[in-house]
Amino acid sequence: MNDYVQLNTMKDMNYVEMRELVSKVWLDVDDIMRLAQCGKHSATIIRNEIEQQILASGKKVPIASHKCVPSKLVLEYLGLDIEYICSMAEKFA
Repeated sequence: MNDYVQLNTMKDMNYVEMRELVSKVWLDVDDIMRLAQCGKHSATIIRNEIEQQILASGKKVPIASHKCVPSKLVLEYLGLDIEYICSMAEKFA
């Protein structure tokens, strides 16, 4: 299934759901898919690029069968503002 088909089957996240997701310390591909509203392939590319940034900076990424990256770096990569997300979630909660 390509990204276009998967994107059309996802429901949009509201600010409360988004706040719950970004409150996690680590995000996996499924979390990135939901946050970026993209398919698995695109989310994997995002995760891999963030992982490469971490490794290039001399830091390490935990080795696991289920790869995750820090949520802070995903938010920066996507250009999302956590303060805005939280303030909007408070309004709609």
